[in-house]
Amino acid sequence: MSTTDARSLLDQASKTTQLTEAVHLKLTVDPKVQGLPVQELDGTVITKPSPAAKGSGKFRIKDQYEAIDFVIVGGKLYTKKAGANWEEAGDITGGGAKSYDPSVVLDQNKGIGNVLAKMTDPKIAGTETKNGVKAVKITGMLNSTDFDSIFPTRGPGQLKGEHPATVWIAEAAPNNLVQLSITTDNGDISLTTDKWQEKVDIVKPV
Repeated sequence: MSTTDARSLLDQASKTTQLTEAVHLKLTVDPKVQGLPVQELDGTVITKPSPAAKGSGKFRIKDQYEAIDFVIVGGKLYTKKAGANWEEAGDITGGGAKSYDPSVVLDQNKGIGNVLAKMTDPKIAGTETKNGVKAVKITGMLNSTDFDSIFPTRGPGQLKGEHPATVWIAEAAPNNLVQLSITTDNGDISLTTDKWQEKVDIVKPV
């Protein structure tokens, strides 16, 4: 396959992602990558009736990571530590929560679809089974300004400039994104998705 084939597949995956209304995702960050407010995350994101997310992860609290359950609904972030009650942590869209917002992953303007469309110099690197899905592997480059919305980095560990990226896109239509990985000097940031369009109800925790 040529670069043209790679671009066409990326564009199709981008369009599919922008139309996706529900997805399960897993985010893993190499411990040496210090710029993100999250080290790992397992959750579900929906766009209808409004953007929302729920799951669990390890989030940076001051200078260390803590395991936290989260719900994002109605623009508010709710969190719960082990053995504690749910708390409203603030307005996720206004930055009051000062945390990672996984619900942006399916945002039509800032989410995965936009990131895939911005990949430069894409090349087909073969096919392989990834997470149980037969997928086409594509390598290329991504600029930090294009993936900052889904992988926000700040402080001394902030990522700048272009970075090698690899995506795995399901070979079968509608060509869902299976995994996106960014390679940095300190390690990889990887986002996997599955359970596309499996509807989940996300409500404010009691």
